[in-house]
Amino acid sequence: MSIKMKSDWESVVKYYAFNATKYPMEMFFADIRTFSEQYSTAWKELDAEVEAANAEAKRKEAAIETQKRKQEQRVLLQEKQTTHKMPRTPSAMIRISTAADKVRVLDELERATGNGEFLQTLISATSSRTPRSDRIQHL
Repeated sequence: MSIKMKSDWESVVKYYAFNATKYPMEMFFADIRTFSEQYSTAWKELDAEVEAANAEAKRKEAAIETQKRKQEQRVLLQEKQTTHKMPRTPSAMIRISTAADKVRVLDELERATGNGEFLQTLISATSSRTPRSDRIQHL
C-alpha cells in the first residue's frame, strides 16, 4: 500500500509540476484544504447575495403592486364620489331651510324662486282658507 501511495504522490507532483523536496506533501494538502474552504465560503456568500437581491426585487415589486392597488382604490372612490354628488345646477344648489319660523321659510322660497309673484300666490292661497271654527259658527 505504501508503494501505491508513493506512486500516486509522484503522479500528483508530476501533474502539478512542483518540486517534491521543496514543497512537501503536508504543505500541498494543507493548501488544497485551505483553497477548498475559501472556495466554499465564497460560493455561499455569492448565493446569499443573489438571494438578497431576489428578496429585494420581490419586496420592491410587492411595494409597487400595493401602490398600484391603492391608486386604483383612490380612483374608484373618486369615481364613486363624483357619481353620487348632486349636479351643479342653480336649482340643485338652492337649499331651503326647514325652520319652524314661516317668515324664514318664505324668505328662502322667495330667494329660491327669484320673484315675488310666487310668494304672493302662496300667501293668497293660505289666507283664502277660512278657519274651521268660522264655518261651524255660520251654520
